[in-house]
Amino acid sequence: MRILFLPLLCLSIFHIALSEKLDENNLEISTVAIYEAFKESPDSSISMAKDLELLAKKSGDKHYEFKSEYLQGVLLHRSKKMGEAFLMYLSTLEKMSDYSKTDIEDQKLYVNLLVNISIILREHQEYGLAIQYIKEALEYTEEHDLQMLRWTVYYNMAKHIAAEGRNYEDAIRYLDSAMSAAKLIDNTEMYLNAQNEQGLVLTDLQKFEKARSIFLCNLNYENTDHPSFNFYYRLALHNIADTYIQSENFVDAETYLVKASKFSTIPRLEYLTLMDLCEVYLELGDLQKAESYGLLAQELYPQVSALPLNYKLFAHMASLYFKKGDHKKSYSYSKRHIAEGKQFLKTQKELIDIKNSYSMVKLAAGFLTDLEESQSNNYGFILSILAGLVTMTLFFGKVRNRLIRHSIF
Repeated sequence: MRILFLPLLCLSIFHIALSEKLDENNLEISTVAIYEAFKESPDSSISMAKDLELLAKKSGDKHYEFKSEYLQGVLLHRSKKMGEAFLMYLSTLEKMSDYSKTDIEDQKLYVNLLVNISIILREHQEYGLAIQYIKEALEYTEEHDLQMLRWTVYYNMAKHIAAEGRNYEDAIRYLDSAMSAAKLIDNTEMYLNAQNEQGLVLTDLQKFEKARSIFLCNLNYENTDHPSFNFYYRLALHNIADTYIQSENFVDAETYLVKASKFSTIPRLEYLTLMDLCEVYLELGDLQKAESYGLLAQELYPQVSALPLNYKLFAHMASLYFKKGDHKKSYSYSKRHIAEGKQFLKTQKELIDIKNSYSMVKLAAGFLTDLEESQSNNYGFILSILAGLVTMTLFFGKVRNRLIRHSIF
């Protein structure tokens, strides 16, 4: 008990220290303090956001009451607590829907709620619902002439449409609008981001030469002194490599991935590069290098979201060890791949159940609970079939997944 008590005591003291940063007389300063606290202690920063909500209610400040709830959703989202984040966003959106949003800050907050809800839905492959929410955000943005948010809405509309895979031309059109919006507010990072996304859409269309020409535009961007240039330079190298992976030109893919790996970057992009190097060397028959990069990627896996694009690393590792004749490790990685898929399906179902059944009454009663075993019987059956298919695929040594989209935002 004493062993457990000391960490809990330290955590409590840390939370008290962070809470003291909240300024009852200046709630905006408190908001900044909460974002800063997230780097040191995600859980404590969420508690601070709840404290901010109480302060806002005490002072009768509706804007900061909504903003503190939105902030809780953002922090939960960053902590990969998708179900809780989704609930918080929906709860705040419902409250704001019945509130007169005459202040521009309230209007911006309302749009950001719609956008973030749509992003969670897209991340869990509910593209139709995601597009519904982003359309509402677009209409509201245009109705209230919120110029600063147009890039965000256009960009995410394009990503949702492209992810749905039905109308890529519309996606490109919205990205053109996003790039124009970025130019209007002179934001280089937003411009490079939208241009990168255009390359990804063209990659999805298997127009690899055109895609590479777009990525090369980012490589040759004139403003090399901009703080974001190195990030987008590395991202462009990585995405050019991806076009070669998808066209099964693994030699050129290796060249660009190695170049990309020399630039430091955010964990998710670092992870994707390492994972792709694992795949490339697996295809080139260099099992030692494939294993080395795969294990490096595995170290970073806890820092990325459990999405199909990310957890396919375990399928690569299963194939690798099968080729090496280590069937025990191959089986272990195959099981890990299936387990990650099962968790993804569970989270996906949970989010849609929340969306379809959501009400404030259920929210107050604690709607978000662990799924009952009976609710997941169908998913268990599906996963059993998937497990069999993966095992067969591994047996023939053909574990490949070409549907890759390297988009960071």
